[in-house]
Amino acid sequence: MADLLAARGGDRGIVRARAVIGFADEGAESPGESATRFIVLRDGLPVPMTQVPVATRLGTFWADLGWPEWKLLLEYDGRSKYADSSTEVFMREKRRHDAIVEAGWRALRVTKEDLRGTLLLRRLLPVIPARMAAALRRRPELSS
Repeated sequence: MADLLAARGGDRGIVRARAVIGFADEGAESPGESATRFIVLRDGLPVPMTQVPVATRLGTFWADLGWPEWKLLLEYDGRSKYADSSTEVFMREKRRHDAIVEAGWRALRVTKEDLRGTLLLRRLLPVIPARMAAALRRRPELSS
């Protein structure tokens, strides 16, 4: 990818493409997780860790992404996860979420609707450290 982008010089979108590649991470397990990560990076938050291990009373769970130093997690929930699912799938996910919260973490569930505009940022501002919230600046290289 780097060679391809270098060969394209000043073509339209190259700066953004280089920035996106620079932030690439192999931890996303779905397009929704990748989109969530892009939005938080675009909005100026620190680079989140992907596949965050969380030890709980039910065992270790792996959260989609988050900031361990803040004990804050983002879990992308696509509709396919619950489509045609039994009550058991929902209850298993609820028990997982409760165990994570009981272990002292905050976990925000993100859906495709949260990825529009600044909705996700507005949800995050109250739960990130105040000094971080005050210092946030959009990354222009990731903004359209």
